[in-house]
Amino acid sequence: MALQLTARLPARRDLNSILNVALPLLLILSFSSGWLAALLGLTDFGLHRYSSVAVFVVALGHVALHWRRLEMSLRRRAGVVRPLPIRSSLPRTGS
Repeated sequence: MALQLTARLPARRDLNSILNVALPLLLILSFSSGWLAALLGLTDFGLHRYSSVAVFVVALGHVALHWRRLEMSLRRRAGVVRPLPIRSSLPRTGS
C-alpha cells in the first residue's frame, strides 16, 4: 500500500476565511506597533513597517478575491449596465 501525498491549493472559501481572520489581526498589530513606535520615539521600527506591508498585501489579496463582486456592485450603483451580446436568429453564412 503506497502512501500518496498530494498537495492542493486552498479552496477559495478557505482562502477567504484566512484573509478575513488575518486582516483585522494585522491591522491591530500595525496600529499598536505604530503607536508604540511613536510613544518611544522610534523612527525605524521594523515591526510596524513589515506589519503595514503585510496589511497591504492581505488587503490586496482580499480585493482580488472579491473583484468580480466588487465590480458588479460598483457598476450597479453607477447605473452602468453591460449590453448583452446580440444574437441573431439568422443562420451564419460562411465568409
